[in-house]
Amino acid sequence: MRSMKIALQLLLSFVFYIFGFISILILGGLYILLTILIPPKYLQWYIRPGCRIILLCAGQWLKIEGQAPDLKKGPYLYLINHESMFDMFMMGAAIPEYFGILVAEYHFRIPFWKWIAKRYGGIPIERKNLAEAKKSLLQAENVIKQLKRSVAMFPEGTRTKDGKLQQFKKGPFHLAKNTGVTLIPCGIDGAFEAQNKVSWLLNPGLLTWRWGEPIPLKTHITAGYGHLTVEEIADWVRTQVGLLTGEFEPYAEF
Repeated sequence: MRSMKIALQLLLSFVFYIFGFISILILGGLYILLTILIPPKYLQWYIRPGCRIILLCAGQWLKIEGQAPDLKKGPYLYLINHESMFDMFMMGAAIPEYFGILVAEYHFRIPFWKWIAKRYGGIPIERKNLAEAKKSLLQAENVIKQLKRSVAMFPEGTRTKDGKLQQFKKGPFHLAKNTGVTLIPCGIDGAFEAQNKVSWLLNPGLLTWRWGEPIPLKTHITAGYGHLTVEEIADWVRTQVGLLTGEFEPYAEF
């Protein structure tokens, strides 16, 4: 019985990988062609349903919970936990605006995918090279301050290996302090079970994206994060993301 279950899982993984890659080739190829005629910032009408279709072809149904932030009050820094290769497509489907994104440098070495990343305006970040990582963060700062465009980041730096939320890197929060951008915690749930870093198997299922409450630098009512240290902001946002994913329990009030 167990051998049949494993054989079925292997078969499903193979089928969904094939359909997923074909959908990326078709929709990604059309996206590259569209960007020749239309600037990427005007293609959200294509990117959002396109990412949903890719997820569906890979056996994943995306559910979005909560309310996206008011785009008129941006730009924002979207901070998202990192569970699987599906996270990028969940991000594309859920975020209702054209945004800058910092992604690991190796994405720009993958055939075909690198063209999509470059056309979208992705910012490569070399995690193991501090000087290069700082240059990438400066690019992201310019996107926020000069272009008035939101940026998305995975503050863990890399995908989790055990499904648990890792410690957050300091880089995103130095970026926040330098720009004063409003922070948007976002929680991804179910992606680790669907596909993860320690296994190539792919399991069809439900992926959930949850919107958190905006965290401003300051307001006329609340202090926001402006008075906190980089480490304190990282801990605050990590707690909010953990609550959104369901890993952390909310505090009880008495």
